[in-house]
Amino acid sequence: MVAKLGSVSSLLMKRIQMVDLEGQTARIRPQIDEAIARVLDSSKYIGGEEVSSFAKELSEELDDAFVIPCANGTDALQIALMSLGIGPGDEVIVTNQDHEANISPWRRLA
Repeated sequence: MVAKLGSVSSLLMKRIQMVDLEGQTARIRPQIDEAIARVLDSSKYIGGEEVSSFAKELSEELDDAFVIPCANGTDALQIALMSLGIGPGDEVIVTNQDHEANISPWRRLA
């Protein structure tokens, strides 16, 4: 009886890999290395041709949606809020369990 429980227990504890990042990376590794080399060779780490090219390709992929490249999710949230005209005097309700990076754009605009 103990042996059976042990084998059931080991089956229950088997690790399930949700995303295979290693496999995904391996398939496109040459393209990643080439893109990194282009950025390093250009010395344009902010903006530059790679960012412009990415924005254009993403816009086309999204049926010509308007794309604004930005540094991170906090900047993206602030840009979205600014486009909605959120500013001083507007009431914004957020959870008390949110991360500071998600709240700081609201504070900057209020």
